Amino acid sequence: MNRARFCAYPQSPYHQPAYTQPPPYVSPSPFPSYSQPAPTVKRKLERKYSKIDDDYNNFEQVTDALARAGLESSNLIVGVDFTKSNEWTGARSFQRRSLHDIEVDRNPYEEAIFVGPVMSYCQSHIKRKNREAVNHPDRWLTREEINHSLKRERKRHEGTTVSREEKKTKQSLEKGTKQREIERDMADFREAMTTSQGIRSE
Repeated sequence: MNRARFCAYPQSPYHQPAYTQPPPYVSPSPFPSYSQPAPTVKRKLERKYSKIDDDYNNFEQVTDALARAGLESSNLIVGVDFTKSNEWTGARSFQRRSLHDIEVDRNPYEEAIFVGPVMSYCQSHIKRKNREAVNHPDRWLTREEINHSLKRERKRHEGTTVSREEKKTKQSLEKGTKQREIERDMADFREAMTTSQGIRSE
C-alpha cells in the first residue's frame, strides 16, 4: 500500500508584506441629501403693513393711522373682503359693528376710505336686486355696478343727484309750461284769425 508523501517546500527568505484592500470609492451625489430637514425660512412682515388698530373713534384718527401705514395715497381698492371682518374683529370693531355694517350713519372706516360709501350703496342695491347674491361670500361686484355706483356717489356728494320725485315734478312743470305755451299760441292764432275776418267783412 503506497502512502502519499507530502513535501514541505522551504519558505522564501524574502518577506512579503500583507496586502490591504483600499476603502471603496464613493462618488459624490449630484442631488442633496434629504436625511436632514432643510432650514426653514421665516417670513417676517413689516409692522407698518401688518396691522392697523381697530379702536378709533373719529375720522381724523383713522386718516392719521392710514397715513402712518403709508396708505394715504391709495386711490384704488381692487377688492375688499367684507366677510372676514366678522371672523376677525367683528365683535371688537367700531362700537361692536362690522366694517360692512350698512346704516344711515357711517363709521369712521367708511368715512376714511372713499370706497366705503360706494360699497354701502352697492351692497344695499344688490340686496334689493338679489338677496341670495349678497349672502353668498364669493359674490363680486361687476365693473358696471361699480362704475354706476361711483358715478351716483360722486353726484350725490356734489349735490347734483335729483330724486325721482323731483324729476317727476320737474317733468310735470315742464309739461304744464309747454301746454300753456301751446294754449297761448292757439289763443293768439284765433285772435289773429278773428281780426283778419273782421277786416275782410268791412
